[in-house]
Amino acid sequence: MKNLPPTHSDMACVRESAPAVGRGVPARLGNGKLRTARPTLWFSHRSIPRLPSCLRPLVGWACLWLATLPLLAQDPPSDPRVTPTNLCISLGATATFRASAGGTLPFGYQWHYTNNGTSFPLDDGSNPSGLRNVLNLTNVLSSDAGGYFVVITNTVGSATSQVAQLTMDPTFIKITDSPVVTNRANWNIGSWIDFDDDGFSDLYMSAGLSVSGQAPALYQNNGGNNFVLLTTNEVGAIVAPTIGMSGVGLWGDFDNDDRIDLLELRVNSSVTSTANRFFRGRADGTFELITANIGVNRPPMPVYNGAMVDYDNDGFLDVYFDGGLVGGTYDLLYRNLGDGTFTNVWSPPTTSQYSCWADYDSDGDMDLWATDH
Repeated sequence: MKNLPPTHSDMACVRESAPAVGRGVPARLGNGKLRTARPTLWFSHRSIPRLPSCLRPLVGWACLWLATLPLLAQDPPSDPRVTPTNLCISLGATATFRASAGGTLPFGYQWHYTNNGTSFPLDDGSNPSGLRNVLNLTNVLSSDAGGYFVVITNTVGSATSQVAQLTMDPTFIKITDSPVVTNRANWNIGSWIDFDDDGFSDLYMSAGLSVSGQAPALYQNNGGNNFVLLTTNEVGAIVAPTIGMSGVGLWGDFDNDDRIDLLELRVNSSVTSTANRFFRGRADGTFELITANIGVNRPPMPVYNGAMVDYDNDGFLDVYFDGGLVGGTYDLLYRNLGDGTFTNVWSPPTTSQYSCWADYDSDGDMDLWATDH
């Protein structure tokens, strides 16, 4: 009689994930032949005709035992942890908790919120991260403060983590939906100025170095979180693309015409490309780039930082430059001549990175503090 392949009626068991024998996996034991296929182990009465009938029931028990081996080898989740254990953030910010545990993967996760003795699972519909190992709570409110823990499961067990506490610092509210934080570009240093004199501080961002032709940005504050990115058609060359990296923006009424002006410092490594940019404010709200040499826009060397001061008390803003990080540079003091030009009047024997002016001894004369490089 020929040994036929097993059927559902005469199979003792079928195991879909039996271990391989050597480098192959027995697909069928029949006709005395063995061939390699997917890891499937077949047992049937016909495939082992010489087995005594009294022993054949033992084959089923052996198959059941083999099928449970993978489960016996698995470990339930152990030592579940949530980090950080305590988190304090500003209102409107994003809170992130991470879960980890020992045991056999894969894991399932269910985060829970608890406060004042009440706990409930987080709804994965409103927050899909409630079923992941990393929980993200965006734009948090004061009502989100409380405890968070996670239940981690696998096919053989579950474990519950400790409770991590989330608290809010109401001192500041983090703004996450304004263009001044959502826009991305290669900018360097920001400065606040109410350039349009409407009572709201506007934001100016100087251009960075790594992208040639990066444009500075001027955001007009229309109240609240409503900032608008202005174009060259609206404010002129002040937001036109430039070459090289810009540094600090010094805002002031340098010519005493009751309109704000901007001296934008350039941070570069060669004298030929370090021309600062001076913008004179116009009556129509735009800014004119001054290309003529007025002194402060053509320093003899690269500058790193700067400060405005009326050091001689003549009613006109003067400029102090910090030599900064570029080798062979030094600090420079430029006096405002009142006719739209500046002249270098002092070069102290120091190279500083930052400086500030104040009448610290109240004698009517401005004093200088500078950090040496």
